[in-house]
Amino acid sequence: MITLIKRWFWNLIWGLTAIYASLILINSMLFPGARRGQSLPINVILLIGIVGLLFIFILLNYQLMMKYPKYRILFYFVTLLLLLIVQIGCSISMQGALGVDDFDVRLQVANFLAGNDQWSPYFAFGPNAGVVIFFSKLLKHVFRNPQETSLIFNLVNFLFIDIAFFSGWKSLKLFERHDEADLYYILGLLFSPLWMAALIVYTDVPALGFGMLGVLLYFYSQKVSGSLLTYGTLIGSSLMMTLAVYMKENMLILVIAVFIYEWLGHKKFSWWRGIILFLTLLTFVGGIKLINRHEKVPKSEYPTVYWVAIGYNAATDGTVAKGKIQTWSATGNLTNKEARQKYNQALIKDEIKTAGSIGLVKLFLKKINVQWSLGTLGAESRSYNLLSKPSRLYPLIFGSHRDIIRIWSQLMYVLIIVGVLITSIVVLKSTTQNSTSLLNLTALYFVGSFSFHTFIWEVQERYAYVTVIALLALASCGLTVLFKYTTKKIPVAESRHYVGGISLIALLILLGGALNLRHLTWSTNTSQVVMGQDFFRRENLVIKPHATLKETLIVKENFNRWQSSSQWSNNKQLLIKINDQIMRSGNLTGDFKAGRYMLSVTNRSAKPQALDLEKGGWQDLYQQSVNGHPDYYFGISALRNENKFKISKVSWVVLIVILELILFLESGLVWKITIDWDIS
Repeated sequence: MITLIKRWFWNLIWGLTAIYASLILINSMLFPGARRGQSLPINVILLIGIVGLLFIFILLNYQLMMKYPKYRILFYFVTLLLLLIVQIGCSISMQGALGVDDFDVRLQVANFLAGNDQWSPYFAFGPNAGVVIFFSKLLKHVFRNPQETSLIFNLVNFLFIDIAFFSGWKSLKLFERHDEADLYYILGLLFSPLWMAALIVYTDVPALGFGMLGVLLYFYSQKVSGSLLTYGTLIGSSLMMTLAVYMKENMLILVIAVFIYEWLGHKKFSWWRGIILFLTLLTFVGGIKLINRHEKVPKSEYPTVYWVAIGYNAATDGTVAKGKIQTWSATGNLTNKEARQKYNQALIKDEIKTAGSIGLVKLFLKKINVQWSLGTLGAESRSYNLLSKPSRLYPLIFGSHRDIIRIWSQLMYVLIIVGVLITSIVVLKSTTQNSTSLLNLTALYFVGSFSFHTFIWEVQERYAYVTVIALLALASCGLTVLFKYTTKKIPVAESRHYVGGISLIALLILLGGALNLRHLTWSTNTSQVVMGQDFFRRENLVIKPHATLKETLIVKENFNRWQSSSQWSNNKQLLIKINDQIMRSGNLTGDFKAGRYMLSVTNRSAKPQALDLEKGGWQDLYQQSVNGHPDYYFGISALRNENKFKISKVSWVVLIVILELILFLESGLVWKITIDWDIS
């Protein structure tokens, strides 16, 4: 009976994996970013054609690694070295903040380092305190209150991603999936959103690092011999997963998946393992609560049902905000948590009743498109608004040339989801699902995360990020099956199918490229912040009649405009000057050179005036503080006009020709390598 339940359960999980992967594939190919108005600048025909080209490229590298051990060693050595160089280079160059959420975290950490133990009201909105406590303790006790905090944030985030990435790689190795581990490594290296997230200081990256290390230790507990090592790694796994949940509560899905797998994923359930896993998690959760009490973390003023109510809001597609609709305003206007709870409970019932069965299905499909259709996983969906020095890499990642990386991410994403779909089909057709323990747990985690956000919670693109290692592991297994099948078929009579496939890919690239000739202006960005400290959470500082406040601003590149969204910049009682030029209505335009500027604000009236200023402990994204008022800064930005990213028709035609040449070269090399290679 138990065996039958297990078989039914895992068939259900893999069936859902296949269905979910199919839905993601349809959305990512046909409707990428449709609900967010972020459609890709290339058509679906060209997208499919270049995915085919990418498939041949990765197949070629996979074959070289399988056939030539020295190439495999060289490939790992060179790419690891390049990965290290890129991470250090990006950490040094890309130092900034997007705004809400990530700058809230930075600001709170800066306040703690400055000796201010008061929590911002922001942290009563959601449980994001874990990442603040972690980074503040790290910076204070390990790095001794450094000046270059942004550099450390970036490096630590990259370290977390490395831990997550190589935990997935090592997990495959543990289960003797060496070929899959090599392919996983290639896919992960090429999937840029995995690494881009390091440039944002928030919960997702540390949660992924702790979570995947916890999974690796859990798998180790199955493989090692001896009670001490078995239970030691199991306890370590519990600690890492607890920290993952502390960083991001949605990682509770991973913990639940591990518990279910512990019960249904083995031939025989071990009560000792189950009890130790449960008790250690309870113990660590108790420790987290003690830490929160010691650090005086504010309790959340927003009930859990608020996020569920967002998930059923058809007007916003299950997101926090859309257009002029801001879901938090109605809830936030209520006086206490109990009132907010009752309001949102009633709202959920009304939303479900109003939508009806068909309406709910439509809403769920819209939510899938929001969270799962874009390959960037939200990594480039915003821009740096707060920074003290510009970056040459910025236009490629967050700026005017971002569409290049958006397209690349989508190509890789589609290929990864194809791999996930193949894996689910292969496992469903197999009669030994219980032996694929690594795949079972990763599929269960993916299904849990997808189901939770689609059917219950709110959605955002970045919520898919914490599943990226699971997706890569699943995809590597499916694509390995496909690669081996392709390699076996090339030397035999079916080789005509290979030639036909290459010809089809070439035709799709040619036809798609021709259709795209009318759409070669890609980016809609019109400006880039080259110096910014304009954040909407502010505190008032009173300026006396006829008094003047000054702040030195250092801009490191030429720019075209000064801009401020603060109320003081529109106060007619104030005389606002930057060097000798008067700023009116929050704007001052001109051709400005890189250099030092003096912002002065004079109260011309006979009454005191309140200035809404940035306030917080110093950090390297800020300029110098207002004279005589440490921790206060004028909210202002220096911006440079950017031309839209446009490709000429001649350049586009040359690019399509180059892609065709690469395709034929790669396919020829694949043929040559495999024609005399017996991989059986």
